Amino acid sequence: MVIHTSPSQFDTCWNRAKQFVTTYSSRPILEINDSVISSDKPTLLELMFDSGYGYKVTANHTRDSSNIRIRVYCDSWIFNGSSAGRNGYILIDYIKTGLLPYPELVSK
Repeated sequence: MVIHTSPSQFDTCWNRAKQFVTTYSSRPILEINDSVISSDKPTLLELMFDSGYGYKVTANHTRDSSNIRIRVYCDSWIFNGSSAGRNGYILIDYIKTGLLPYPELVSK
């Protein structure tokens, strides 16, 4: 899942992404910097037995540098793929708007 933001809005969007991942990831956070927010990626065995959710959010400039592309990935238990997708869309919407009207919909 990808969104584009202007350089002037990037800090606001990136802070929202950091806040969401640190709040809703059930996996340990491995890295947070200006281009990557990443939680621990579960092993295949953990994916089979753990319902935890992890995230990776990356940011980079588009080719013409007019926008910054923010890409969102969500990892989850192997049988919860639809929940992982929903979490990803909720995160994208939160990054864009700053609104999280139903936090109980975020699977943990």
